[in-house]
Amino acid sequence: LFPVEEFNSACVLLERMFPKFFTDLSFTLDSNWTTKRKLIKKKLLESFSKSESIQDDHKLWNRSLTFLKENINKYFDDEKDFQDSLLNFKKRCLKKKIGQIQGNIINKISLVLTKFTIKIWKFF
Repeated sequence: LFPVEEFNSACVLLERMFPKFFTDLSFTLDSNWTTKRKLIKKKLLESFSKSESIQDDHKLWNRSLTFLKENINKYFDDEKDFQDSLLNFKKRCLKKKIGQIQGNIINKISLVLTKFTIKIWKFF
C-alpha cells in the first residue's frame, strides 16, 4: 500500500524490493501528484483529519506514508542512496518521454514523405 502522491518513490522502492519482477517501472506520462499536493493548504488537510467521515481514509493514508518511509529506510543504505535512485528513475522517465516525442516526430515525417512519394508516382 503506497500513497498516490509518492508514486515515483513507490516505483523506486518496488524496483529495489523486487528487482526480478520490477526491472524498470519508468513511464512516459506525467505524474503531477507532488505539484497538486502543494496546492492544498495544510490547514485544510488538518481539518480533513478531524472529519469523522474520512477518519479511516486518513488513517490508511498515514499508514501508507509510514509504510513507504519504513521500507525506504529498510531497502536503501541511506537517504543519499534513495535520492540517487529516485533521480536515476526520473532520468529514465524523461528519456522515455523524449523517445516517445522523437518517435512521434519521425512518424509524422514518415507519413508526410510517404504522401509526397505517392503524389510524385502519380505523375509517372
